[in-house]
Amino acid sequence: MIVVLVLLYEIVAITMTALGCKLEQRRHRQAGWYVGLIAAILTATIFSILSGWHYLTHPESWSWERGHHKESLSALVFGFGWLSGMALPVTTFVVYFCRKKRRESSYVA
Repeated sequence: MIVVLVLLYEIVAITMTALGCKLEQRRHRQAGWYVGLIAAILTATIFSILSGWHYLTHPESWSWERGHHKESLSALVFGFGWLSGMALPVTTFVVYFCRKKRRESSYVA
């Protein structure tokens, strides 16, 4: 199950990066490295929201009197950082591939 979720996550990260590269190509510009960073952050945000949906949609778990909110919130933040780090190499590779492909093409703006 974990392998399927990781593969799904990476597919979403690759797709978002490819869409960002296509948008840059449509503007007649070479895709910048920031496209990969933004795609990694957006993908991590989407998956963090989906995985922490129970915590985010139940306000009774936000209670400041109980001590459980800190663990839940820190787990959500740690998960976001871990997901961003996991997507960054993949999105960087996609941006590198898009930049290389554009360099090799004979497109004249």
